[in-house]
Amino acid sequence: MMSYELFKTLVEDQIKDYLPQGFAFHEVKIHTVFKTNEKLDCMTLVPAGNTDMVMCPTVYLNERYEEFKYCQDLDQVLREIAWVYINYQTIIPEDFDFGFEGRKDKIMMCVVNTDKNEDMLKNLPHRNILDFSVMYRIVMNASDTGLDTVAVTHEMAELLGVTEKELFEMAAENAKAILPMKVFTLKEVAEKEMMTREQQEAYIRNSGEPFVVTTELMLQGAGFLAQPEVLKSISKRINDSYYVIPSSINEFLVSPARFTDPCFIRDTLRMGNSSVTSEKEILSDNIYYYDRKEERLRIA
Repeated sequence: MMSYELFKTLVEDQIKDYLPQGFAFHEVKIHTVFKTNEKLDCMTLVPAGNTDMVMCPTVYLNERYEEFKYCQDLDQVLREIAWVYINYQTIIPEDFDFGFEGRKDKIMMCVVNTDKNEDMLKNLPHRNILDFSVMYRIVMNASDTGLDTVAVTHEMAELLGVTEKELFEMAAENAKAILPMKVFTLKEVAEKEMMTREQQEAYIRNSGEPFVVTTELMLQGAGFLAQPEVLKSISKRINDSYYVIPSSINEFLVSPARFTDPCFIRDTLRMGNSSVTSEKEILSDNIYYYDRKEERLRIA
C-alpha cells in the first residue's frame, strides 16, 4: 500500500499533467489547516502573477487518500481532483467586501473539544470551559441550508479592535438573531409531528424524557452550554437540576436530574461517539451536570 506521504508528493507533482494548458502557470500549494477535531492537508492552485482575485477550491488530501486506498487507482484520483479545479474556479467580484468592520453583528460562538483542537486554538481568541472551548466565527453568508463562516483569529480580533470578552458578549447577543434556540422532544422526533408550545411544556414537565436543545438551523447548538443565562432558563423550565448529554457540537440533550441515571447516559454517549457521531462533530465523552441551586455547570 502506498504511504500517505508518497501519495501527497505524487499528487503535488502530477496534478498539473491532468489539467488544461491554462493551468500551466498555476502554483500548487499544500498547507495544513485545523478544523474541528481534525488536522488536514489542503491543496490549492493559485494563478501565478494574476492580479485578479480568484477563489480556488480547496482539495483535502487526507480525504483523497482514503479514496485512493479504496480504489487503488492514482490516475482516477488525479482525474477527479482535476475535475474539481476545472469546474469550480471562480473570479471574485471586484466589489466583494473582505472587511470585517461591518460584521460585528455577524459574530457567532462555537464550542469544540479542547484537547482535540489544541493546535487550532493557539491561533484563535477563545475561552476554556470544563473540557470544551468557546471560539468565534464570522458569518459571511447565510441561507436556509447553512452558514458560510470564517474563524476569528487573533489578527482579525485586533483588526476589529475587540477583546475575547467582547467577542463572547457580542456572540451571545447575536445568537438571538443568527442562531436562535430551538427545543424539541424525542416524541416529536419519533412521530415527526411538532407540538404546540403548551403541549411541549406539559410533556417536558411530566414525561421525564430527555429533550433536545439546538438552533433553528440545527447547527452549533452546543454553543448554548457556554451561556449561563440559557442554562439557567432551562432549569427554570423543568423546575429541576439536570444532566447534559453533549451529543454533538450541534445539539445537546437535557435530562432532568430526578429522572436520570448518569451512568447509563454516560455509557450511551460514549457508545454514540464511537459508532454513530461523526468525528468532526464530537464535543465530549463526558456528561455535564447543571446544579440549579449553584447555577453552575460541571462535569458529572
